[in-house]
Amino acid sequence: DTVFSITFPGERITTVAVADVEGDGRADVLVRTSAALSCIGIPLLPAWTVLHPLQDTTLCVSDTLHLRWVNHGRGFSPLILSFQPYDAGQPRGARRRLAILPNDEDTVSVALPARLFLPDTVGRLILQCSAPVPVEDSTALVSVRFPRLTLFTPRSGDTVVIGDTISLQGRCTCADTVRVLPGDGAAEVQAAVDSTGIV
Repeated sequence: DTVFSITFPGERITTVAVADVEGDGRADVLVRTSAALSCIGIPLLPAWTVLHPLQDTTLCVSDTLHLRWVNHGRGFSPLILSFQPYDAGQPRGARRRLAILPNDEDTVSVALPARLFLPDTVGRLILQCSAPVPVEDSTALVSVRFPRLTLFTPRSGDTVVIGDTISLQGRCTCADTVRVLPGDGAAEVQAAVDSTGIV
């Protein structure tokens, strides 16, 4: 037999039970405290569940993603956060390890700068733990975009001569201001981007 010793500092133990949680013929000790449910023995699966993002999300490279998950038990810390690129709904290439995160609360929230992911790539954030057994959960698809400007006017091939007044129109993503720098030494012009991305 294995002897387990565990402490719950600052927590009040409310219930202790012995049960065969997995149906494998081995007894597990369940301890409910004022803060969490812990299983001493084989871990409860899934050990955690991602709460956000659960819907496909598109971010700009300057944005922040708020990753949140709930723990169903204790003892899975730290977690490894990775980014797995996807193509046509399937994993593509190797996972990119982003961070090692503490996992000591019932619900964990982490703010992640989008620049950590692979820009101009679609993928999933994977939370994984290798001990005591391999366990993981993932987010919905996340894509990160660089700022882009597509000009509608003037069009390529339009002729502009000195003294003409020109009007710039286009669509901008992942930016709120566009700077125009004339080449003739004139003062630069800044244009605000409206909520639809039109300049």
